[in-house]
This record gives sequence, structure tokens and C-alpha cells, in this order.
Amino acid sequence: MAFQYQILANQIAKKIRSGEIQPNQKLNSLRIFSKNHNISMTTAKACYELLESQGLIFVKYKSGYFVRTNQEQIRNKSVFQFILNSYHIQEK
Repeated sequence: MAFQYQILANQIAKKIRSGEIQPNQKLNSLRIFSKNHNISMTTAKACYELLESQGLIFVKYKSGYFVRTNQEQIRNKSVFQFILNSYHIQEK
């Protein structure tokens, strides 16, 4: 069973991938997001952090959370995959 932040992150990820949420679009603040979904700020932050770790969104200091462009998503995924592969090779 998935945690609430994972379920919400999955819903947002689907909207990003489908184009319903556009690249460079600003997401709701943590406060508004938590209020709209009736969740704690901690859960909202965990949701956004998961999306950030997946390379789908990024945070601008004092500006908020934004959706990455497709090129940024691909580049981040490639770098992440390269690091994983390098680590896996070193393990052998």
C-alpha cells in the first residue's frame, strides 16, 4: 500500500507526462497544496520532494516549485542512470 504523498506524486506525474501540467508551469505553494488536498505540510513537502527526485519538478529559491521542461527531464534521467550504472559497475 502506497503512502498518501506517493499517490499524490503519481497523480501529478501523470498530469505532467500527459501535458495537462505544462513545462515551466508554477505549482501551488506547499501551503495551498496541503490545504487543497487536506494534508499536512509535511506530506505536501514529501510529495514535491519525490517529484523533484524523479526529475519532474524543480524548486527556485523564494519563487516556488516549477515543472521541468522535457529536455531537462531527459537530461536528469540520463545523468541519474549514468550514475547508477557507474555504481553498479564498481560493485562488480
